[in-house]
Amino acid sequence: MNQNPKHEDRARYEALLLQSKKMKRKLLFVLGGVLAGILLLVGVMALVNHLATPSAPTPPELNITFYDPYPGDIMQNKDYLELDRRVEYCDNPSGYGQKVSVTEENREEFDANVLFLCDYVQTIIDGDCNAYNAMFNDAYFKKNDPQEAFTPQMVYDIKLRYYTQESRDLITYRLDYKIYRNDGNFRRDIGSDASRPQYLTLRISEDGVIAIERLITEYNVLQ
Repeated sequence: MNQNPKHEDRARYEALLLQSKKMKRKLLFVLGGVLAGILLLVGVMALVNHLATPSAPTPPELNITFYDPYPGDIMQNKDYLELDRRVEYCDNPSGYGQKVSVTEENREEFDANVLFLCDYVQTIIDGDCNAYNAMFNDAYFKKNDPQEAFTPQMVYDIKLRYYTQESRDLITYRLDYKIYRNDGNFRRDIGSDASRPQYLTLRISEDGVIAIERLITEYNVLQ
């Protein structure tokens, strides 16, 4: 005897329903695996970025005695002029590569990023607050206040080196320098003739404009 067509349709429907449920479970399993893979990739990229770029540490409690501001033109101070005021550049992140001093005679041998940071140091020496603040972009000022007016600083023993490149338009450099007779007007995290590394991340726009987007001081190192 032939089966009732209604029973056959019902059985076929239940089989299709079961098959559909199995396919949905498989699809959800696959999608879950893809999502987990994406989350893992994002986590790995975030970790790499964190390791490549120093995080902003909390400034320690410091007890530093500062000098009074220098009363005259710092470029007439003979003791300061006898110090090495050139910028020494190294393109090796370890700092053990070839080191070359940037001078007026060889400036054209360096790329725009290095020259930009040399000019940045010069704004500190000049005590030019407006020029100093102009070297940072809007992204920096969303997290930091503009630098207040400061006196000319007797900066010397300046060491600059390439550190890392996060992307095509984000490059970080390490900068070390000391301040002779530091008056605390610009930096209060170092005493006179001491240095703490700073990491400056430059944003290079498509039209070649350079600006500082991050500046991080490494407080656990004092030289």
